[in-house]
Amino acid sequence: MKEFVHLHLHSEYSVLDGVLFIDEIVDYALKYGMPAVALTDHGNLFGAIEFYKKATEKGIKPIIGMETYVTDGSMYEKTKAGEIYHLTLLAENEEGYRNLLKISTESYLKGFYYKPRVDKEFLKKHSKGLIALSGCLQGELSRKILLGYDETELQKTLQSYLEIFGRDNFFLELQDIGLEENKIVNRKLLELSSKYNVRLVATNDVHFLRATDKILQEVVLCIQTGTRLDDPKRMKIETDQIYFKSPEEMWKIFGELEEALLNTVEIADRVNLTLELDPTNIHLPHFDIPEQYSSAFEMLSDLALRGLKERFSGSEIPAQYMERLQKELKVIKELNFSMYFLIIWDLIREAKRRNIPVGPGRGSAVGSLVLYALGVTDVDPIKYNLLFERFLNPERVSPPDVDIDFADNRRDEMIRYIREKYGENNVAQIITFGRAKAKQAIKDVARVLGLPYSESDKIAKTITETGSLQDEYETNPVFRDLINSNDVYKKVYDLACRIEGRVRNISTHAAGVVVAPVEIYQIAPLYRSEDEDTVTVQFDMKSLELLGLLKIDLLGLRTLTIVFETEKLVKRKNPDFSIDKINYDDVKTYELLSKGETIGVFQLESEGFRNVLKRVKPGKIEDLIAVLALYRPGPMKSGMLESYIRRKNGEEKIDYLDERLKDILQETYGVIAYQEQVMLLASTLAGFSLGEADVLRKAMGKKQKEVMEKMMESFVEGCVKNGIEKGKAEQIFNFIAPFAEYGFNKSHAAGYAKLAYITAYLKAHFPLEFIVANLNAEMNTQDAQEKIYKFLKEANTFGISVIPPSINKSDYEFKIEGENSIMYGLGAIKNVGKAAVEEILKVRGTRGKFESVEDFISLVDTRKVNRKTLESLIKAGAFDEFTPNRKALLQALDELLQSSKSFVKMGTLFTLSSNQSAIEKYKHLPFTLDDIIYFEREALGLYLSIHPLDKFPFLKFQPINSAKIKDALLDGDEVLMVGVISEVSKKKNKNGEVYASIKIADFEGEIRGYVHPQLFREKADLLKEDQIVLISGKVSENGDGKELRIDDITEFKGVKAIELDLDDTQISQIDKLFELIRASSEGNVALFVRVGGKRYLSEFKIRESADFTDKILDILPQDRIKAILL
Repeated sequence: MKEFVHLHLHSEYSVLDGVLFIDEIVDYALKYGMPAVALTDHGNLFGAIEFYKKATEKGIKPIIGMETYVTDGSMYEKTKAGEIYHLTLLAENEEGYRNLLKISTESYLKGFYYKPRVDKEFLKKHSKGLIALSGCLQGELSRKILLGYDETELQKTLQSYLEIFGRDNFFLELQDIGLEENKIVNRKLLELSSKYNVRLVATNDVHFLRATDKILQEVVLCIQTGTRLDDPKRMKIETDQIYFKSPEEMWKIFGELEEALLNTVEIADRVNLTLELDPTNIHLPHFDIPEQYSSAFEMLSDLALRGLKERFSGSEIPAQYMERLQKELKVIKELNFSMYFLIIWDLIREAKRRNIPVGPGRGSAVGSLVLYALGVTDVDPIKYNLLFERFLNPERVSPPDVDIDFADNRRDEMIRYIREKYGENNVAQIITFGRAKAKQAIKDVARVLGLPYSESDKIAKTITETGSLQDEYETNPVFRDLINSNDVYKKVYDLACRIEGRVRNISTHAAGVVVAPVEIYQIAPLYRSEDEDTVTVQFDMKSLELLGLLKIDLLGLRTLTIVFETEKLVKRKNPDFSIDKINYDDVKTYELLSKGETIGVFQLESEGFRNVLKRVKPGKIEDLIAVLALYRPGPMKSGMLESYIRRKNGEEKIDYLDERLKDILQETYGVIAYQEQVMLLASTLAGFSLGEADVLRKAMGKKQKEVMEKMMESFVEGCVKNGIEKGKAEQIFNFIAPFAEYGFNKSHAAGYAKLAYITAYLKAHFPLEFIVANLNAEMNTQDAQEKIYKFLKEANTFGISVIPPSINKSDYEFKIEGENSIMYGLGAIKNVGKAAVEEILKVRGTRGKFESVEDFISLVDTRKVNRKTLESLIKAGAFDEFTPNRKALLQALDELLQSSKSFVKMGTLFTLSSNQSAIEKYKHLPFTLDDIIYFEREALGLYLSIHPLDKFPFLKFQPINSAKIKDALLDGDEVLMVGVISEVSKKKNKNGEVYASIKIADFEGEIRGYVHPQLFREKADLLKEDQIVLISGKVSENGDGKELRIDDITEFKGVKAIELDLDDTQISQIDKLFELIRASSEGNVALFVRVGGKRYLSEFKIRESADFTDKILDILPQDRIKAILL
């Protein structure tokens, strides 16, 4: 048998260049009987651990390597002067592997300039244990050969590498991938080999699996470079030969150079690298144990016991709690995780010492009594029947994983604390690899093949994305028929199937931080992207776990900031108030939740959630836990949520199948909502330990058929032992299985239900403070104006008035003014930065109130409060107390600024008189309500004093609005709505046709819409700002959220009719309604009433007015009133 090992190979981690999955590499090495295979991605080691694990599992020796970039200048100089060459490096042993980690790390952190580079001086210091191959056509020797360098220069270059690596560790790399340049380079390399006694090695620069996969790589390159396949100037590789060739194919090419082929096997034989991959052996950073404790476990036990005593306010700890505590501590000790718990405890203790808000807990960690006793979580796991084994299972050993929520504005402070405590170089954030999902793969490939966006969008919209594209094709007839209707669509599908799931981009994990006992690069290499300054480890979460590195998820949660700030505001009038002292059976809170008034309430503010809450009418926190667990796609699609609601409301019979299930399922009315319920059922009925029950839970949830079949036997056997008939036991198992697939982690739901309740409580009892805290939290976020508008509208709903910005009264943030008003914050005005507001407040603080616009301009530093800032302040109405005519003030602004400069030079009298005449000069300019609307939208990004749609108050009842589109409608849903155009952006497509992207505002917020070229040509005259329009179209969902694909747009002239649903309306209310209708008749809006499911046209025609709108809402809920637009 002819032996050969691939030593130069690129996986998908050579991002958007290589297209090989690690599994494919290992499987093909196995298929071709190769004893080993190398991975040498461009400049990185992203896939090294995954590769090592999968190769060793299949009996293939993994050779960890990298194709590094070598500059002929200094790696620390960021200039274009130096050339960059490729060099193939392979780790022969552990020392070589450590050097590879160092090289990759420094190339990103210190050498990055277009590519992650190192120089020869650096290589020389870190060359031990490495085998180097001279590289592909981009290697230094190859490039210099092709450029015609003379023998002296080539010998000098070769000698430089021999000095770095040593003659035994440097090989001249021969490739024949069908390019003429290979022949030129190979001839010269053979000469150099013979002349200078340097050994040869044959490689194939593998980028894809089969020769036919060249198209796949071309598509990937086009995705990376934003080009199309039909672009003659696109970047491409002119060969289909860089595929995973068999040993026979390589011998056919290089058979005359047997040495070059056999050297691949010799190199593989030389490699001797063993990595310890054991997730249970966590390499924890050093943590000081005080002298009074003999071990980490002793300290943990003491802290937990003391903490539990505090939870019971010093009174005797119930026996159930003591038993649970001892049981958990025993498992923690057996698994050697005591130090981990102490590190997490220390982190929370430090946050609380700094008064940084910490969440009540998330994930399965909420099920640990030890963590509850330590103050890490704040939900009693025994009270809510949460299970420790769901968090830490001795029968399915995996490292503990505690995710922690901190206030979003102070999360970075906690990361800094970790860096300071454990060492700056011992802490880093974690990389994540974005992979092409089904819809994205279709859209990417369609664009590369030149399909119009409308066609790729049409295909993508038929995808449910519940599985792979292949699953979609097999189970979704609409998608399948569309694909089969067109040869181009079939080609898109075929290529997208092969693109799907491959690495598409690199980003930073939103929460993960890794902490090591040594400098991290010694265990995992580091990475820094060119467009951000964050340093991450190159290994993903799974790889880090395999290496036993401590991973902590620190999440920034804005809700915690809002709770903290609300509490501070409440304490101003009620110093004794504390979130920690609120009760969890508050009637007012549950009334608010039952009405669905949950804008701003954690997790519960979408329209879908609000509708569910109105039906569920929660009366205890357990109801919130259930709603949070069941309001998800799986339980909703399967009918579990609907069944829960109907059973709770007595509309559906509760069937426990067996009375022994009642105690466990009673709280969710017979619906298995939680994973913990599955575990308890297996434990109670079949005698499983909770550890075994967790294994069953996981198998059911992940549909692991083989595991389920084995465990079904044990389950049935256990049930029979407990007096349940075999047939009944099988029936129970089959009853549990589908629920388990959708069951949610109750521990996580309980933690989040507590936070949801806290925010609901604050809103119910302190709406003014709660709304102010929300406004300030949203001021500098994405879509800030939209979110601010949402809470201003909510303030109005709660009878709280909003005072427009004032140069003499407003601060940077929103603030409470008087008993029930909110003063607008200057910082929420566009183009008014913090430095400008600080200058205004500084002058106001030392000098007192400004007396006029002129006074203001003469006193503030106009370098900080510049002309653009002044314009925005004027438009927002901040100077209305001096000059209500904002248009006049804007016109006079330049003269006022010029006079301000004169004031500094010439004195007060002359300046004031000229300023007065400047404003007087423009007082005649007309200033209308339309001007106010325009100015405020420009300066505030929203409508404050008046809304353009106020002239059509019945639009508050339009069935579809911007909020409903974002919260409840799905991709492809049809839309008919009225709004005002607040922004028009005209663009050209690749065919030179003009189309428009517009923003449409209504009473609920804004939504973006796309006007296609034909519609743009037909309706261009309507596409202007402040135009009120009726729009029909469809929802389109992409990575940036939802927008409208507009089919038609017309000028809106008024609501055609109002429909009132009077089912279940009390007689007394109908009488009031009749009086209101009669008093408001003589209008032109038709009135329909719906009774008993039938619709009737009334003889009355209603006059559209704000008064009628307000009064009818006192009689009927808003969801019973519908505006008819056509």
